[in-house]
Amino acid sequence: MTEDQPLAAKVFAKDGIWQVPPEERPANWEQMALKEPESAPWLAVATIQAPIEPPKKVAKKKPEPAPVISHPAPGHIIAESTSAEQIPGMHNAMQCWFESQLKQQSQEVADLTRAHNHAEKHKWATGALWQAQWRAMQRRSFLQKIVSALRAGYVLFPHMPNYEVFAVHSQDSAKPPKYEYTVGRDRIMLLGADASVPAGKGTYRGRQFKTKNVNKNIYHQGKFQDVEVSQVSAFDDIVFPFALARPVTMEATSRAMALNIFDEIGFLPPPPPQEQARQGASRPGDPVIVGTIINPVKDRRLSFLISWLLDTRDFE
Repeated sequence: MTEDQPLAAKVFAKDGIWQVPPEERPANWEQMALKEPESAPWLAVATIQAPIEPPKKVAKKKPEPAPVISHPAPGHIIAESTSAEQIPGMHNAMQCWFESQLKQQSQEVADLTRAHNHAEKHKWATGALWQAQWRAMQRRSFLQKIVSALRAGYVLFPHMPNYEVFAVHSQDSAKPPKYEYTVGRDRIMLLGADASVPAGKGTYRGRQFKTKNVNKNIYHQGKFQDVEVSQVSAFDDIVFPFALARPVTMEATSRAMALNIFDEIGFLPPPPPQEQARQGASRPGDPVIVGTIINPVKDRRLSFLISWLLDTRDFE
């Protein structure tokens, strides 16, 4: 390093210290510094403190607007959102409430179970206790499914009573009913969801049954005669609505089924043909797939959004 080099060429800033670039240091600079410090004036340059810049101010992120939460009765809340920014807060508020309800319900089930076992042990009547225990267990299962859906990120969706179900939750060991009817009669039998199946268990099936026609000699129209009857033979396959058969929609439905949370999975059908004609719509509309959880004790339903596909061509 020569003396005629400018100072800026001899030093550079690193970690707040001005130092000599390694490629410009003499090969024996350590020995020189120990033996003859005065012969190495460039070492003094290495100790000059660089000016420390003040930390940059980070803009504080504005908190998301919270939904309006009110308490109409002890242990209950009303969550109201009026903008898209408030929906996550509403989701979190409902999740916290359902989790607290699940904790209380689990404790109630444990208490009733102990009481039922105590009554059985002492040979007391257990009918009323068993009924109360069953109702408590059904409500606990209902809450467990809701909490699982909320934790998985599914958003509560207004329940639509006219949605069409194409898959129902049932036990793995469920068997088709022994049912038969005379061929020619307009009779369709639909499989209902088994809401008692706990979250994470069971499987999904189609709503209708496979049938087979057989000849049987039965008492029909006032006499015994050979009649062709239709017998239920097996569960039918799940038929995904053809109008909604888009890859993204089908994949979202498969993920929801893999969780085994929802008792029913269905879709919101498009408007009637006359309504589409009145609106001048040339497409069936935006498909919405919903999952529904059923409270078997009170037959109440809570729906969640699984998939919603918007196509701007529907707005033209």
